[in-house]
Amino acid sequence: MMRTRILPLIAIVFSLFFLIDLQRAPSEETPLDYQQVKSHAEQGDRNAQYQLGLMLLEGQSVEADPTKALDWFHQAAQQGDPQAQYQIARQFQREYESTQMVADAKQALQWLKKAANGGSSAAQTELGRWYVNGLYTEDWIVWVDVEAAEQLFRQAIEQDNNDARYELARLLEANPNLVQKGDKLADLYRQPAEAGNADAQYQLGRLYFEGKGVGKNHDNALEWMQKAAQQKHAHAEFVLGSYAEQSGQIQEAINYYQRSAEQQFASAHAKLGFIYFNGVGIDKDIKQAEFHLREGTRLGHQTAKNYLVQLLAEQGDAENQFYYGQQLNKTFRQRTRNGQTVPDIFQPFTWYEKSALQGYAPAQNLLGLHYTSSDPELSFEWYTKAAQQGFGPAMWNLSFHYARGENVEKNWVTGKMLQLVSDHHRSHQGSSGLDRFNHLIIPDTVLTPSQLNQAKTLANQCIARNYVNCF
Repeated sequence: MMRTRILPLIAIVFSLFFLIDLQRAPSEETPLDYQQVKSHAEQGDRNAQYQLGLMLLEGQSVEADPTKALDWFHQAAQQGDPQAQYQIARQFQREYESTQMVADAKQALQWLKKAANGGSSAAQTELGRWYVNGLYTEDWIVWVDVEAAEQLFRQAIEQDNNDARYELARLLEANPNLVQKGDKLADLYRQPAEAGNADAQYQLGRLYFEGKGVGKNHDNALEWMQKAAQQKHAHAEFVLGSYAEQSGQIQEAINYYQRSAEQQFASAHAKLGFIYFNGVGIDKDIKQAEFHLREGTRLGHQTAKNYLVQLLAEQGDAENQFYYGQQLNKTFRQRTRNGQTVPDIFQPFTWYEKSALQGYAPAQNLLGLHYTSSDPELSFEWYTKAAQQGFGPAMWNLSFHYARGENVEKNWVTGKMLQLVSDHHRSHQGSSGLDRFNHLIIPDTVLTPSQLNQAKTLANQCIARNYVNCF
């Protein structure tokens, strides 16, 4: 009789130890036995079902099988397991990121809410991120709600979730009105930083550089930046590069910038391009400069784009000579408005002329505008060169020379033809035609019916020739 009582007790104790083992995070020292976990999962144990799902998802002690993993997560989730619910939410998130199907996003949010309400700190943190960023599609919107996000992050922090600490710190920096008594940014960043979160290490280093909420301390700042950089944090590598550059250690700066650029950090490409282009502490290397400036431009960095335009202009590219002239013209105007002295280097017309002499029509048209008052004959010549290439704005400008007989024999037909072609060109370039220039249009009434028909015929022929060699 005693033996029959002891056996069930032993079984219960063994089962309890097994459940405790399942709830521990698996490690290399104590790998879980797949068959043992599977056996308990098949008996309906939700902890085992969740753990089995993780093993199948991550390939622990068994070949990875995400589909089977999801099946086990669903079984555990049906029994109310919040961690399994979170894993299902993450799967729907991955599907949405891949397909952009709103239905997947809706499912992800639904499962995140279940898991968060069930106490999953990971779900609370992820749901908080949703409310920080919002989601906007044509069919569905998740509105930004920073107060809800704050509450979720604080709930997760109560369970010692370091990701939530990091997210709360970022939220409080962006929304100081949410700061509560006792909140310290450095402390919030420090714990995830000490746990190895590279983003938190970078942010903590930044606080020490800026002296934000802590005393300025470059040694501490560099220490945390270096920890983040050791984990290939692109922004930290860039900051360390900037620090090395300011200290005159150009080669060390280049090394840091290079590592950052390899991770597609646009500012690092821009910096490398600038260094190689100008020969900052090293010999100039135009090939390397162009490569990095093109990469920075591709990644959307405006300064990289500006330097690339200058580089290509100096290499003789007509289009970029024109755009470099535009850049200089903008700087010229800004400095003139501010009453500053403008060095000759900022005079744009040298570059317009270089571009125009290579046959770039927009530059030729701009020179035509420039010389309208000071040298009408030269203005006519530049307009003509651009118009002969089919450049619509030049055709419009040239039409007035023919209509008024300025520097050319008066010819209403050619003038009207040029305006008709220019109008067609504008409308096919996505603009609204010449409506805003109605007061300048050559009226049909100044032409005879025969002349008007001739102008229209010539315009149609010009359009058929793709605007080239029309007169």
